Amino acid sequence: MKEYQALYLKTYLNTKQILSLEDKNLNNNALFMLNLKSPKMALILGIFLGSFGVDRFYKGNILLGIIRLLGGVISHFLFIAFQGLAMLFGRGVESNENADLIVLSCLALWVLINFFIYFDVFLVYRGIKNDNFQKILSVIKDEN
Repeated sequence: MKEYQALYLKTYLNTKQILSLEDKNLNNNALFMLNLKSPKMALILGIFLGSFGVDRFYKGNILLGIIRLLGGVISHFLFIAFQGLAMLFGRGVESNENADLIVLSCLALWVLINFFIYFDVFLVYRGIKNDNFQKILSVIKDEN
């Protein structure tokens, strides 16, 4: 692999993957014509729109994107419910014994769902690098 090819691939692969390609002879036309996805773009999409699953849709995982979208909608609903219940019970409305448990349950579910949503952002980042590596390997196998 030539130095400029390694520099180009640095954006799309991790260092270990680039090192494994060092002894390969990559065709420039095939390499630059590949539709490689940017892990940094996925990370940005995940940070700002992760609760809507946009990074999963970008990666191509439609089903997981829909699941993340539903999780984000549920998360936002729980946050609104938590805020409403906290205001309702905080204004001196007669609360039953389960009111605090309901409010804390909404908060706990919201935190749990958001933890998994933002943990998944980093899985998408690594997954895109692995997908790019598999695309490059398939081009190398097709050439041989």
